[in-house]
Amino acid sequence: MPPTPTEVLDRWKTYLEEMRADTGWTLRNQELDQQRLEALREMRELIGKYLQGEINTAGFSQTFQYKAAAEWEAFGLKGMNGAMFLNKLVRHITDENRLALKLRAALKTPQSPDEARTAMRTLAAYLEEQVGKGVVTRSELQPARHAVFLSAWHNSSDKGAPPATFGPGDGQAPQPSAAAAANAASGSVEPAVPDIVEPEPGGEAAQSAHAQAQWALAKIGRKFNCKVWIAPNDRQQNWNNETLGALSISKLPWLGMDEQSQGLSR
Repeated sequence: MPPTPTEVLDRWKTYLEEMRADTGWTLRNQELDQQRLEALREMRELIGKYLQGEINTAGFSQTFQYKAAAEWEAFGLKGMNGAMFLNKLVRHITDENRLALKLRAALKTPQSPDEARTAMRTLAAYLEEQVGKGVVTRSELQPARHAVFLSAWHNSSDKGAPPATFGPGDGQAPQPSAAAAANAASGSVEPAVPDIVEPEPGGEAAQSAHAQAQWALAKIGRKFNCKVWIAPNDRQQNWNNETLGALSISKLPWLGMDEQSQGLSR
C-alpha cells in the first residue's frame, strides 16, 4: 500500500495541535488520567480479593457494578461488556461454585498471549455449554461479550499499572491459593481448567470461530456508534442468526489510498 498522502498527515497533525492547544480539553484529560490511576488500585484490590476467595462472585459483581457507575466511570465499564455482563452471569447461571471456578481461572493474570487466548476460549466454552444445556438462553447471556470483559480486567492488572497495596512486587494480581480453589469448587467439579484445542486451519471449527470473532467485534463497534467494515468475502457468513454483511458498511470511506488499493475494500 502506498504511503499516506502528505495532505492527510498534515490534516491530522493540525487536529493534534488544536487538541493540545485546548487548555480545557487538556485539563479534563489530566483529571481523567488521575481518576484512572486511583481506580486502577481499587480495581486490582477487588480482583485480588476475588481471586483469593475473600469475596464470592455475587459480592464481586455487586461491588463492580456500583464502582463502575461512580468512581470507575472514567473506564466506561458499567455497560453490556462490563458490569452488566458480570451481572448476567450471576443472575442466570445457577451453579455458583462452578461459575466461580471458571471465572477465577479466566481472570488470573495471563503470563503470555497464548495463556490469555486459552483462558478466553475456556470461559467461552463454558458459557456455550450453559447455553447448550438450556440453563440460559444466548440472548440472556450474550456470551460473546466475555472477551471485552476479560480484557478490561487483564489490563487493570498490567505490570505497567500503579502498584496495588496488596500485590506482590511485580504488580500482578495474586493467584488463587489451593485452599481458595478448593472452596470455590464443588466435589463434582474438576480442579483444573482444561485447554481448548486450536481449531484446524481452514476447518469448519476455525471458520465458525472466525465468524464469531468478527461478529463480536462488529457488535462492539456498533455499540460505540462506529461504522463497521467487514471484508466482502466474509459477509455471507452467519453468527448468532445474523449475517455479517448486515453489520457492515458497503465500502470503506476514502482513506488516502490510490484507486486500486481502495477498490480492494469493495
